[in-house]
Amino acid sequence: MEHKPDYGKQQVKAMAALKAHADYLLGFEGATGFGVGLRQKEGELLDEFCLFVEVEKKRPVDQLHPDQVIPNALEGFYLDVVEQPDTEPLILRKPLFEGDPGLPNNISYRPLQGGCSISNLKAEQPAVGTLGALVYVELGRKNKKSFVGLLSCNHVLYADGGADGTEIYQPATDGSDDAIIATNWKGVEEPCIDAAIARIEEGVETSNKVIRIGELTGVAFPRVADGDGGYYVGSRVRKYGMRTGFTIGQVTRLTFREADMTCIGITIVAGHPGRKENEKFASNGDSGAVVVTNENKVIGMVFNGSKEGSEPPYHTLANNIQTIWHDEADFIIPVPQDKLELVQIFADTKRLERYRELLNQSEQGRQLVQALIQHVNEGIDLVNDHRECMVAWQRHKGPQFISLSRKLKQDEPYRLEKTIEGISMATMINNMADLFVQHGSEQFAAAVQQHAPLLLQWVAQYDTVDDLVAAIGTQA
Repeated sequence: MEHKPDYGKQQVKAMAALKAHADYLLGFEGATGFGVGLRQKEGELLDEFCLFVEVEKKRPVDQLHPDQVIPNALEGFYLDVVEQPDTEPLILRKPLFEGDPGLPNNISYRPLQGGCSISNLKAEQPAVGTLGALVYVELGRKNKKSFVGLLSCNHVLYADGGADGTEIYQPATDGSDDAIIATNWKGVEEPCIDAAIARIEEGVETSNKVIRIGELTGVAFPRVADGDGGYYVGSRVRKYGMRTGFTIGQVTRLTFREADMTCIGITIVAGHPGRKENEKFASNGDSGAVVVTNENKVIGMVFNGSKEGSEPPYHTLANNIQTIWHDEADFIIPVPQDKLELVQIFADTKRLERYRELLNQSEQGRQLVQALIQHVNEGIDLVNDHRECMVAWQRHKGPQFISLSRKLKQDEPYRLEKTIEGISMATMINNMADLFVQHGSEQFAAAVQQHAPLLLQWVAQYDTVDDLVAAIGTQA
């Protein structure tokens, strides 16, 4: 059960308030960001949802001009003022853990899994971090340079003068050729993002698993509307890092820096449902570990945390996966099983041929077959290559609705799931149709406008694709 379930509804209202007043909040002297979270008083987190303004350094009210005094409330929410957290990158230097029996993940993992130790071994005391997840980097459906890579932090993969092409080792203490698993491809380290991808070497086995967490199932974004299935302040999250292993925590703050309301930082503390502010959700060596929901959806990646030797409460900072997408590269989590696998319903040629025969029995069915043949590749390209379509496809559970990974028996009906995690198929179809019309070719847009209304009627009426196709084929 989620902690403080009403926080989800409060977050939806709070996000709307933030968007309406973003420029106002950023206009205060020293303001570096704003967001939603738990109210903090004298260093202690309270069970009170609030808005906040983040500043470089809090100053007494009597030192501020009257128009620079931040009010204590906005649209019915308490408006907190918080300082930028005093954190550091969560890397570990090799001599700190040599011979440490409490670090079982400094061993070789083949196939590779998220949670194991990695390093570029560029320095005498090399920086060690965590392999977050395996990703599929899509450089274009017709571009053969697309590849499987590993996702971690820039300050891990590019540490100590590392560059594009630098070799990455797993485990982190093994400098032999057998331990080379990848070479750096691209990295970004800016105030709002710290992420990098390395290209997996040929012959290195990989998996979609994270140690103790299991198979990753996709990505999730902050909740912005009722029923969108996004995570929120108070949500239970988990991670596996090479230093602290498996930990459970909760989201305590979501930080934004722009009026477009893209989250650039997720603050997490240990414990759920109760907070364990004297324990660490992540520590040095855990940089790069992915943070996941109960459903194993990735929401972000650990990069910073409370400094070694600092006093509690201990905070962990994670990059938002959506921001990493925006600044790093277009990639897919989890990696498709055969990398460029088409949706099963299109890849199953025997099933397709049966559907086609049924559809061709009516004029409406023949028109639908022709539209599918002409435009299916463009639709697939848009959900893989166009950022807005890709994000919407993930947010509205497109892959789950079309059951990308479902293995059907030859004669088993292809069942239509009407609702997944609070998202209806009708909502998914409507949203994707709008985006296809907006971003697709003129011919594709016309086809979508012609067939989408009928598709909505059909999926509401029938429970399987087989019944739907049979019905269309018998229409006069």
